[in-house]
Amino acid sequence: MRFIGTTVPELQLNNDVGGSDGDGGKGEENTLTGDAAQSDIATDENMKNLIDIGEKLLKKRMSRINWETGRYEEVEEDVTNEEALATFAKRLSDERKLRLAS
Repeated sequence: MRFIGTTVPELQLNNDVGGSDGDGGKGEENTLTGDAAQSDIATDENMKNLIDIGEKLLKKRMSRINWETGRYEEVEEDVTNEEALATFAKRLSDERKLRLAS
């Protein structure tokens, strides 16, 4: 999601889902850790863990990187990552339909 968040800033996901860096769960952790970070561990347990992480990310409020501080900050709008992704998918679909129609 880093690529999408970089190219489409409104879709920057704050994936602080597990670790805590001492700031009450509002950490700036944007990487997976442990088995979840390994792309070659496809055990049932790890896959269930990744699904859980993804579902938590979708429910979180959307955030962006503050380029001055380098920290994630929640956007002012009350939009979840799930809603932002749905809006983005609709835009992509609409653009594709326009291209195919012309």
